[in-house]
Amino acid sequence: MTHLAARAPARNSSHLGLIIVIEPTGSGDLFTARLNGRLLCKCRTPFCTAARLLLERGYAPGTLMVMRHAGSSTNALTATIAAAARLTVAERSFGNGPRFARWKPLPLGAGAAPTRSMGLRGSQGNPGTFNALTGSTS
Repeated sequence: MTHLAARAPARNSSHLGLIIVIEPTGSGDLFTARLNGRLLCKCRTPFCTAARLLLERGYAPGTLMVMRHAGSSTNALTATIAAAARLTVAERSFGNGPRFARWKPLPLGAGAAPTRSMGLRGSQGNPGTFNALTGSTS
């Protein structure tokens, strides 16, 4: 089994950049995000969370990311890793639907539940715990 290095090069699945494939988990409003078939994260904001995780793992901030839904070749979202990492999705009140908003990490102890980083390994070869809300890996 091969793992991405902590400071992985910007491996392109195509000339478009990194292709992040998302898929609903079937459990509430959670999605999985995969890069080259490897699970990056499982969360409500897979594109933005994947970008923060890739930055943490050493991918270049200017690398282009493309989000596609599983089974589709349509590009749903496109951004650089840095641009996507600065965003989150905020729900609007009164049925106006979701919108992008500036991402702010929650302070430690503010109810941020850690999630397991899947498929990527830290520099010591151990999987880190990636907190999708704070963007940190321990």
